[in-house]
Amino acid sequence: MIAALFAVASLAGTLLLSPLDQNSTYAVVSNARPGARIDVYADGRDAGSVVAGRGQTIVPLKSTIEPGAVTIAVERSRIGTRRSAAGKVFADVSTYHVDDLRTGWNRFEYTLTQANVGSSRFTQLMNLPVDGDVYAEPLFLRNETINGVAHDVLLVATENDSVYAFDAESGALLWLRNFANPSAGITAMPSTFVSCHNVWPTVGITGTPVVERSLDAIFLVDKLMQSTPSGAFAYQELRKISLSTGMDMPGSPATISGAVTMSDGTPLLFDPRWALQRPGLLSSDGKVYIGFGTHCDNNHAGSHGWVLAYNEGTMRQSGAFTTTRDPSDSYIAGIWMAGFGLSGDKNGSVYFSVGNGPVDVDQGGNNFGECVVKLSPLLAVQDFFCPQDAALLKDKEIGSGGVMLLPDQSAGAAHLAVLVGKNRTMYLMDRDDMGGYHPGGPDAIVQEIPHAIGAPYIGTHGGPAFYANANGEIVFFVGHQDHVRAFRLNTAPTSFQLVDMSPDIYTGEGGSIPFVSSHGSRDGTGIVWAIKRPDDPLSQPLRLEAYSANDLSDQLVDVPAGPWFNPQGNPDITPTIINGEVFVPTGNSVAVFGLTGSLSPRLRQ
Repeated sequence: MIAALFAVASLAGTLLLSPLDQNSTYAVVSNARPGARIDVYADGRDAGSVVAGRGQTIVPLKSTIEPGAVTIAVERSRIGTRRSAAGKVFADVSTYHVDDLRTGWNRFEYTLTQANVGSSRFTQLMNLPVDGDVYAEPLFLRNETINGVAHDVLLVATENDSVYAFDAESGALLWLRNFANPSAGITAMPSTFVSCHNVWPTVGITGTPVVERSLDAIFLVDKLMQSTPSGAFAYQELRKISLSTGMDMPGSPATISGAVTMSDGTPLLFDPRWALQRPGLLSSDGKVYIGFGTHCDNNHAGSHGWVLAYNEGTMRQSGAFTTTRDPSDSYIAGIWMAGFGLSGDKNGSVYFSVGNGPVDVDQGGNNFGECVVKLSPLLAVQDFFCPQDAALLKDKEIGSGGVMLLPDQSAGAAHLAVLVGKNRTMYLMDRDDMGGYHPGGPDAIVQEIPHAIGAPYIGTHGGPAFYANANGEIVFFVGHQDHVRAFRLNTAPTSFQLVDMSPDIYTGEGGSIPFVSSHGSRDGTGIVWAIKRPDDPLSQPLRLEAYSANDLSDQLVDVPAGPWFNPQGNPDITPTIINGEVFVPTGNSVAVFGLTGSLSPRLRQ
């Protein structure tokens, strides 16, 4: 049981229920009497129950809970009943692209509308300087108590191994952690150590961290280099730091390692130098899942794609998977997805795409190059899909694209996933029957649309965003040298249909990763946001652009957002929109946009 994983010393006192947000899959109750029954309620409905043990009590939730719901924990024992103080579920951006499905849809944006974003009131409010490139998506947490004061917190991670916590309203720095120690020879890893320009000039924190509000914890992966008189070596750590203080929590840091047995019986060890932790981290049912790709595919013989799982309470590794377990003269097969997060469903399965590498799963093998893989919570392969031409794709890989899971459908295939990579084909898959691998075809999936998105050879880097209103369910993609494209999901038969596209073209390699904000499905609130990557980042700024989600010809915003200093590495980044503010990561800062003359964001809730 999850409860046993989080046993820590508990002080006697008032029954306490931890803060929750819309992504929480369990609640933490402190100061419960061992042996008592603990029930958690949300708006008066049973959300989960468990018998308390010693230390903190972990209550698995029956389902995630909508923001705004009132929560309370109730303890029942032979000596009576106790209740915690009531709390509210927060609408946070605590994980990459809002949720575990990676929809990129914040449907709890109550301030920004098409009318006010398209007016002169929308402007840049401030610029928050940081010490390096920001590849990770900024995260936003409501109402976190720091030094006795409640703040809406913006978290920013950089390639110099720093994490900043800002007050999202004032821009004040609340705390800063840097994991390097130059006096001891410990620094962020120079990109020259792997001869790769994708992340440059240093490699520190690349993948978007994930926050577990129930634990007051931020999980992140840092990459460091230790210099010694006899040479230098790279290593990576899983950190669990406190959201309220920034300090390490018990078990942190955990040095990242991994080992699997190849099909010929030889051991394969995780190589921290060549493994690039680029995908956003996934937190699911008490585990944090971490994906790894490679640095520029520069070590064909020694680089592999990896997924590692760690227990969030003990920080001990609970599983390891590699994308290539059969001997080959070249491996790679990295999990990178241009930074898009590992996706997770309500059953705890983990989804991702794999880059160029060997594929032999049609022969019962264990090499998953150019495939989409579905893993169990214990990292066993549950299912997969590989395009019929997977062995021929090479660098036109599908692994540049992230796997977005669609919300459950009431008609047709209930559980869908969508992907577009460098080869430009849109793949719509049934998550309950992914399609396997059929060399030469046809592919056994729900739908595929050749040449759907992006210019030839580069296609799309990253993934889409999702939106639903009275007109149906829409996914938005932005491909290389292409428009913002809107595809509507039809149900008879289940299929995507192109229904709209923006008039302008997105420059920069790979396109962009969109984000949607709205007040539910209310008319006039749906907005599609994207960062335009310049063709020449040294002379042109990143640009923030926004469109009506109902009509992509209605462009609401086109403004400069900040610099990008890597002339050869893509800014595969996405904005975060929440609570009336737009946060844009750049080469040395986060630019903050919003409305002039508005009330405090905290008062608008």
